[in-house]
Amino acid sequence: MNSVCSVRTILLLGLLVNIGAVELRAQTATCTAKSKPRSIRPTGTAELVGDIDLTCTGGVLGRRRGISISVLLNTSITARTFFEGTQSEAKLTIYDSNGDGSHVVYASPGGNTLTWSNVNVAEPGSYGPLQMRITGVRTDATRVHAGSGSTPVVRAFVSMTEFTLNNPQVTVALLTPDMSFQVRDCTGEKKLQAGGAAVGCSGSNNSGVNNLITGTRGRMQFSVAFQQEHATFTERGYELTTLGNQRTRLHARFTNVPAGARLFVTNDSSRGSTAGSDAVLVQVDGTYVPEQPLPRYPEGLGLRATHNLFCQALTPIGDYRGVEVPVNNGSAEAVWEVTSSGPNYGGEVFVFGVAVAHTGIPTFAEVHVEGFLGPLFSESTPAIPYPPTPRFKPVNQPQKLAAFNAAAVSPKVLPVGRTTLVTITAGDDACISPVTSIGLPSGLIAGPVAAVNSTTWKVPITVPADFAQGDAPAVVVSPVGTTNVTLTVGPPVFSISGRVTRKGAGLSGVTIGLGGSLASATDAEGHYSFTGLPAGTYIVHAVLYNHSFEPPQITITNLQADTTVNFNAHALTLVGPTAPWSPSPSHGWVTPIPNLTLAWQGDELAQYYDVYFGTTNNPPWLATVPVTSFEVPALASGSTYYWRVVAKNQAGHASSPTWSFQALPASAGLGFHILSPCRVLDTRGLGGPGTIGGPALAAGATRAIAVSSSACQAPIGTQAYSLNMTAVPAG
Repeated sequence: MNSVCSVRTILLLGLLVNIGAVELRAQTATCTAKSKPRSIRPTGTAELVGDIDLTCTGGVLGRRRGISISVLLNTSITARTFFEGTQSEAKLTIYDSNGDGSHVVYASPGGNTLTWSNVNVAEPGSYGPLQMRITGVRTDATRVHAGSGSTPVVRAFVSMTEFTLNNPQVTVALLTPDMSFQVRDCTGEKKLQAGGAAVGCSGSNNSGVNNLITGTRGRMQFSVAFQQEHATFTERGYELTTLGNQRTRLHARFTNVPAGARLFVTNDSSRGSTAGSDAVLVQVDGTYVPEQPLPRYPEGLGLRATHNLFCQALTPIGDYRGVEVPVNNGSAEAVWEVTSSGPNYGGEVFVFGVAVAHTGIPTFAEVHVEGFLGPLFSESTPAIPYPPTPRFKPVNQPQKLAAFNAAAVSPKVLPVGRTTLVTITAGDDACISPVTSIGLPSGLIAGPVAAVNSTTWKVPITVPADFAQGDAPAVVVSPVGTTNVTLTVGPPVFSISGRVTRKGAGLSGVTIGLGGSLASATDAEGHYSFTGLPAGTYIVHAVLYNHSFEPPQITITNLQADTTVNFNAHALTLVGPTAPWSPSPSHGWVTPIPNLTLAWQGDELAQYYDVYFGTTNNPPWLATVPVTSFEVPALASGSTYYWRVVAKNQAGHASSPTWSFQALPASAGLGFHILSPCRVLDTRGLGGPGTIGGPALAAGATRAIAVSSSACQAPIGTQAYSLNMTAVPAG
């Protein structure tokens, strides 16, 4: 008996313990996570993400808890570390609502996770919420990838001990469009592309020396979205800041700069920049190593301007201040530091003037420039204690800035035995004007150079018939230097030309074909011409609607000389088409519904047909078709439809009579076709159409008889549903 009581006592105690545990858990504080996502730049490797706010309520007022909080990102965490990597710059700020004030705890880094361990906080109870904020978390935006059809985002997964956490997954960052970099003319109106105009090649600097540009004939334009580098916690009225140790920088890297060329850039953001967006030039050292952090300049201080730069296209002439960029082994770099961005922290535009000067470049060169955000910092950069934040990876997108002695020659193939008019073209950005002559291999003969405009010249080049075929190096000569080009001496070519006349006058618009895809049209005087034809066989023919030609065609076998082929044209007399006939369904036909295709017959002169269809005896136009059939829309049961067809060509048209038919439901079975009185069968056995003869039919006998569709114009496919027969005595 005692043992039984003991067991009951144990069970009762256990029950009391469990109830107590439930009551304690019910009094545990509950927290909710939220974040306002920041916009981050796709090339940034240390972009600051949005702060994470933790709002906690409930629990036992004033009870202390040692909580642990962890934040895991779906990409790399790149916040700086201190004390040999044991402490991160990411911090947790706690504001105790029950009077303990605020304090800061720094995180312990661990791969993609930040942890705040055993943080002593007091449960708010009924006094008010406990506010905590996680700040200073940075990520590598270059490793963020979008899901299928979604915007790339950075998500944080928050976990904590001791307290209950709601909404543990929050979005902390959104990727903005990548920075764009363009090279334009100095007015900003024209985007410069390969072959487009860039800087000019003549002018003067402020010392008056000619042929040395310091005019701002081009401009570089950076378009980038900035994020606000601080956040204000408005719920409690205190400010938290997490600033980078450097401002964002804008890099312009120049490559392939020829010896003798000089570069100039404006020392701050110029005309065309977003209002309130400013940057100052801080680096023009050609030996600059971009992976190392640049020195921090005092706010508003940049390199001092030393040259006047001009934009002649602006009215009045744009006057800017700038500096020369040193060139080292064909490369140079200019770096501006952003001192302020627009008030909305959206897509800001920074514009800097650029000019290329020269004193005569003897060889071809095309200067390129690429722009990217900085400071630059790559994975291969040697580790340093405090890397710059923010920091970026370069994106290689070189664009053409200027070309020197760039000449294009067309055509490049010169046939032997002919004189070819060669066009020399310099792009608007080519420092080659004017062309004075062209140097050719011995044996080739160049005529005088004639200027078409400031960038185009023509020169006749004669190749003797016995000149060896192959490459023929040439040199385009101008006062500022030369351009090497390669011409090719090719096999002989010939022409086929002539005239098409009608009654002695030239006939235009005639297509002349040589077979295959070679075709040409005669001009207003009837002339045509094919040039540059290699030796071979050609069939020359002329084509024009409603015309015949004499001769119909000419075959040229093994073309070996320029050949003339003329044609005499004759206009044809057109005849209008015949009215359509043999309608289907036939006039008066009763047909099932819903589907029906109208059909008819027409002659070969008809080019197309107008179909008229409706429920009135003067049906409206329905369609124009090139064939002798047309499927009509669904028919209404029991309705009578009228239709006619008009055949047309360029000479005229002809209409059929108006036909009609009645539509019956498909369930009505076969339709009826009423025949005019006629003889379907003849039992006299005279041998004519539809005749039948013996043997004689015995009483009660049957015989199958095929009814000819042509006997009484019965439509093809007609089936006899009922048939009346009349016996007529022989004779």
